[in-house]
Amino acid sequence: LIVDGMPMTGNALPWKTTPLTPNLGKTDETDDMRPGLGWSGLMNLQKFVQSGGVLITAMDTSDFAVSLNLTSGVSMGRAQRLRAIGDILRMKTVDSTSPIAYGYGDSLAMYAFNGPIFNVSNTVFGGGGGRRAGGQREQRTTGRGTPDDADTPQGRPPVEPPEMPKAEVWEALPLTDEQRRNNGGIIPPAQRPRVVLRYADTRDLFVSGLLDGGDEIEASGIAFQLGFHRRFDPAYQEARRRVMNGEIGRLYQARMIATDHTPPPEAYIPTSGGFFRDSSIHDFDAVRFITGDEVETIQVEGAALGSDMFARYGDVDTVVASMRLRGGTLAVLAGGRHNPRGYDVRMELVGSEDAVVMGLGQHTPLRALDPDPVGLTTAWDSFLDRFAPAYQAELGAFVEVAAGRAASACTARDGLEAMRIAEAASRSLVEARRVALQEIVAGGEKEVSPELISR
Repeated sequence: LIVDGMPMTGNALPWKTTPLTPNLGKTDETDDMRPGLGWSGLMNLQKFVQSGGVLITAMDTSDFAVSLNLTSGVSMGRAQRLRAIGDILRMKTVDSTSPIAYGYGDSLAMYAFNGPIFNVSNTVFGGGGGRRAGGQREQRTTGRGTPDDADTPQGRPPVEPPEMPKAEVWEALPLTDEQRRNNGGIIPPAQRPRVVLRYADTRDLFVSGLLDGGDEIEASGIAFQLGFHRRFDPAYQEARRRVMNGEIGRLYQARMIATDHTPPPEAYIPTSGGFFRDSSIHDFDAVRFITGDEVETIQVEGAALGSDMFARYGDVDTVVASMRLRGGTLAVLAGGRHNPRGYDVRMELVGSEDAVVMGLGQHTPLRALDPDPVGLTTAWDSFLDRFAPAYQAELGAFVEVAAGRAASACTARDGLEAMRIAEAASRSLVEARRVALQEIVAGGEKEVSPELISR
């Protein structure tokens, strides 16, 4: 896509700031994202890099830069077990003399979404470098036996083999004498890849987000707060208080609406994880938070009604999910990627003693047709203005947790349980059936893979 572009059929795909898309563009804008670089553009980009220009890449553009040999001595691998769903991970500075690191300290946090793993080498074709997986046993250069096996050649005196070079996992292995001998693939020292930042050690790596195996984080004693902001919204907190105090009575129903004002750009869709992991996971957590109960089963209907671009990636933009909680309460979610009037997130609770609503007021993006409608002023545009007080409260709570003055209101276990509901919803959509949460075993073979939902 980067070189050849997207099909030039249909309407143009602009990326620019407009009244309909106020959060797009700003720094870089274009009237149409479909055209690619072309081979001439690729050659110009290669000249730019070779002349000392800095090309900053992310995700698929990193793969693009490596596979088209814009840099030598760098290769990429994909994690086999890691599941980092939009995490903030801590990095450590390796080369503080690099201009890229100017202004930063010894460590900083960076966003990661199941990104690639980079390997560096001192040779063009990868020999003499590369990632060494933890616990992996070194092999003999002859390919026979292991380092602990005795070497007993026949008809000649034994010779002690040279010690294999060693390096940190983020470093290129030093070249051996054998490699230096008549090897045209050795990269000149000044042109070898420089590692500016690396991932922090395991105990310091995680900052926030969703990682598979979140219960291990809780057991470690690390101060941790997950970013489900609705838990810090005053109305949601009041609703939880009333449910817990019995003021609602027997809770019959929890009804939720969650629609964006504008759809995301097409480039975001294949990396989003799908509608349920990207958007509905906040609604799933809200059900658990307010009711204090767990989802037992879920059934989903979904379709791409607003734009064909979602269907191209096996995703949907309109969903209805029905859930049964363990205590008997029925919950329903109507979600979507587009509401022409604004950003709409509401939740209603109906019980035997009371009925309450969160998100209904002067900013709710609806046109009331009743004779005495609620007066609508300016509609919410996005989650940033809809939940601004919640984000402020969330940040203040995180400071208290980090300082050890308060317990976390949103634990790793909360994130894991919300993700299990999202996985069950994805499975229900694919398999067109009601799914029990007991089918979704965290970290086990019954989890729905991203490949399944993208079919």
